Amino acid sequence: MLQNCSLCLQERQLQQSHILPKFVVAWLKDNVPGAIRKGDKPNRRIQDSDKLHLLCSNCEEILSKFETNFAEKVFNPWNMNALAHGPISYGPWALKCLISISWRVLLFHSRTQGLPNLRTEKVKKECEHALERWRLFILDRVSSPDPYIQHLLPMEILQSHTLSNLSPFMNRYIVSTLDHDVIGSNDSAYAYSKLGSLLLFGTILEPGSHEWDGTQVAVDGGDIRIKKYCIPARIWGFINDRSNLVAQLHSQISLRQQEKVESSMLKNINKLASSKLGKAIEADVQFGCEKAFDITKKRDDD
Repeated sequence: MLQNCSLCLQERQLQQSHILPKFVVAWLKDNVPGAIRKGDKPNRRIQDSDKLHLLCSNCEEILSKFETNFAEKVFNPWNMNALAHGPISYGPWALKCLISISWRVLLFHSRTQGLPNLRTEKVKKECEHALERWRLFILDRVSSPDPYIQHLLPMEILQSHTLSNLSPFMNRYIVSTLDHDVIGSNDSAYAYSKLGSLLLFGTILEPGSHEWDGTQVAVDGGDIRIKKYCIPARIWGFINDRSNLVAQLHSQISLRQQEKVESSMLKNINKLASSKLGKAIEADVQFGCEKAFDITKKRDDD
């Protein structure tokens, strides 16, 4: 059946397009012991990320070129061992790749769920404008995505913190969770994507870009590195709340699935101990003690 491609707008045979690039799931499978589970459906093991009929084969190829560069030159080096690297340089292909991800995330949620988190007509109208601006930028029909910029927050397992309410699941969320959503309020909205421990916020509407520092992805290229980043308090609150939410969803895993998880962990105990997930568990225990596991325990009344 022929349909209009969401990128080129031509009538074509559409492909099942990945919302998050397939290299993200591939990396998780290779580097996180045990089965991969999606946060909102913890009882289901997943083999791939969400898909939607969006693009023709020609447009899939356009995005594939950006993704290959980003995976090889940024994603893999950062997620393998960010602390062992100096600055990781990127070219113009990085912004193309990241905008294509934010664009797909916004399309996916608007078409499948209707963006229930966005309540005002102003924000919904900005979503339409962002989708079109991002589409034109991907196709090189505009030179800049402004004002719908991309903020990339590179994260790693926390070595220390001074927060009073840090999620007991934070480090496991950082290294082992597949996640994307459209988040917002009356005066802000972002297409959120979690690419391993790289957190992407595609700006749709925000009250002030001065609240961010060091996160904007440049059109012509730049680098990411271990340094001080500034983000809005509401964004940190979202990340912390999201960590708690994913942990609570894990507590809803059935007893049968819990046994499978434990069995898989035991079979891969040596790999777990040396993996980023193992180090994340150790850090969560260091910060939260028994809370690190209490938050994922199945409740008696579940």
